[in-house]
Amino acid sequence: MSLSQSLYELAGLSYRPTQMQALRAIESAYMEAVSGASPRYVLCEAPTGTGKSYIVLLLALAGWLENGHKSVVSTHTHVLQGQIVNKDFLFLRRKISQIRGFEKVADWKAKIIKGRSGFPCLRKIFELKQLVESAGDLIVRSTSGEFMLVPRQQIMSLAHQIQGGAGSLSLSENDRLMDLVSGSQEECTAPDCPFYRKECLYYRNIRQSAPLLVVNHALLMGLMDGKEQIEEEDIGSETSKKLGILNGNMYFFDEAHHLLGYRTMGNVLEAVDFRTIKRLIQSPIPIADRGIHKKIAALSDMLYGWWVDVCERSSRNRGSEYRLLLQKGISLYKRWTALGKSLKGKNGQVFVERCSDFYVLLRKLHGMYKRALMQEGDIVVEGQQKLLLSSAEERSMKEDLRQRCSNLSVGVFLSGTMTIDSSFDTFRVETGIEGNDVYTIKVNSPFNYENVSVWVPRAVPAPNKDEKFYVEYVSAFCQTYIPKYIDRQLGGVLVLCSSLRRMRLVADALTGVLPSGKVFVQGNMPKHQLAKAFLFTPSSVLVGSASFREGFDAPKDKLTWVIIDRLPFSPVDSQMKVRTQRLKRWGAISNPFKHSMSLMKLFLVQSVGRLIRTEHDRGLITVLDPRMWNDQWGLESCVPRTKEEWLSRLPSSDEWEQMLDHITQTHNYTLLNVDAVSLPVEV
Repeated sequence: MSLSQSLYELAGLSYRPTQMQALRAIESAYMEAVSGASPRYVLCEAPTGTGKSYIVLLLALAGWLENGHKSVVSTHTHVLQGQIVNKDFLFLRRKISQIRGFEKVADWKAKIIKGRSGFPCLRKIFELKQLVESAGDLIVRSTSGEFMLVPRQQIMSLAHQIQGGAGSLSLSENDRLMDLVSGSQEECTAPDCPFYRKECLYYRNIRQSAPLLVVNHALLMGLMDGKEQIEEEDIGSETSKKLGILNGNMYFFDEAHHLLGYRTMGNVLEAVDFRTIKRLIQSPIPIADRGIHKKIAALSDMLYGWWVDVCERSSRNRGSEYRLLLQKGISLYKRWTALGKSLKGKNGQVFVERCSDFYVLLRKLHGMYKRALMQEGDIVVEGQQKLLLSSAEERSMKEDLRQRCSNLSVGVFLSGTMTIDSSFDTFRVETGIEGNDVYTIKVNSPFNYENVSVWVPRAVPAPNKDEKFYVEYVSAFCQTYIPKYIDRQLGGVLVLCSSLRRMRLVADALTGVLPSGKVFVQGNMPKHQLAKAFLFTPSSVLVGSASFREGFDAPKDKLTWVIIDRLPFSPVDSQMKVRTQRLKRWGAISNPFKHSMSLMKLFLVQSVGRLIRTEHDRGLITVLDPRMWNDQWGLESCVPRTKEEWLSRLPSSDEWEQMLDHITQTHNYTLLNVDAVSLPVEV
């Protein structure tokens, strides 16, 4: 028995065959690499409930005990990082270190490495200190459009804490002030910043070293690309060494489906970061200057509109559109500068300085457009935060990891949704992780789906024909069936919409027919707060978009019905166009539609997976898209029921009552089909 398998037993974990299957497969690849071979790579699809976190931690601990190897775990969400370090890691270390002969495990350490946005920028806090000293309390327009008070007392307190040692700075990530003072790469002045090296919270964090480091994908990718500092400078020494995060032996990428598209990323030739605009809009104004606030609000709305236009139109590669966008941007710059000059003292100076940063952004944008027209690269949008001019160079996650992390023994990529019809081909194509040194393992879900019904009404209009009619139909469906479900206290309902516009219309429709406080809508509060409010409000409805397909667990009666408005094809935006064109040009795909279908299937499985998170979960899955019935598309494999078992019709009001009676009395969600009827609401 191997060490990791022994640790599995010592930890007292309940035995899960699929968990042990994945553990053995990954360990085998690791042992091959350790025995003297080149690095090995593993693609592992392990559905929810497999216990991926413990697989990773057991292998990391065994590698540290046997070989002194360090591990780096990369995730997409901060929630999972916290769960790994603050829950699973602590449980495993405490349990095993108490066993005779394994006392050394108490010395096994783990650290979370966060990006800049997770820390307050000390330089920004001191700039605010100078402002409040001369002007008192400040007013700032938040990203939500509301004006936020910045109290002089809070800023002075933070500044005193920094002078006394920034390690004890009392400002949580959820504090509204973080929106104003959080760090960003675009604004960082290192190495010229007076707080660089010893005091900067971000650099202190990123320089940490431990046997186990936990990081997010975006930060690790930035370090691998050289976008972030990658050397840890020893004070008083001429030598430097790699950061611990790039000095690991074992790399584990959980939530690895977020690496899709890596192959086509290319190299960034130019970048325009729109956080410069956000910073301008958030310029602090003395509370006494109330007259200026309305002007800022009006100009901010115009600037946001221009920002959206730039994101939507920059990928079209048309010189005439580029000229219009730049002309409008320059006009806005002049108006903002004039407003800043009307302010007196330090606040006016800061305002004008931020206008100058906006002018620098316009110059960068002009340079990017010029290079795009010369066909040096493609312009893509990165999360509405950045415009990137990307070169058409083919990349490989496998090769980049091997080159940047020279001590690499094994790279493991784990996800609950990685295969299409049991094939890893789509993931391989999208990430460039291919070759004889790449092993694959797919384990089955530990859950049974006996108490789940799949409802795919046939009498639904095609969403790709008449959008207006389809939106009205979806709203009518939700108004007709959800209220009675909520009245029966049968559990929470998640409505996943494929567009923000449709999400808002459905939310408005439900708000009009459900009690106050029962409908939660994405965008009304931060995601973590929204999820918490939904979880603690019995039998409520959460209306969200694609971001709620994952990273959100609502076990048991917290969620018993998932409604998907339409098949989740990727939006045909600039990034997807570039991605598809490059894959076809390189011969990685031959049929773009078939490839987009494969990606859609992955997203559909993720959406369906919101319902079953534990062995006790049960409920309904509804897909309001008649294309689900297309035999040629093979979508039956994405849901836990065969087509013969799908509920295919729309029940009348009385039939719906009978079905809900059945669920209430038996807690059995397996529903029988009913005769076809028209939707009992005019649309």
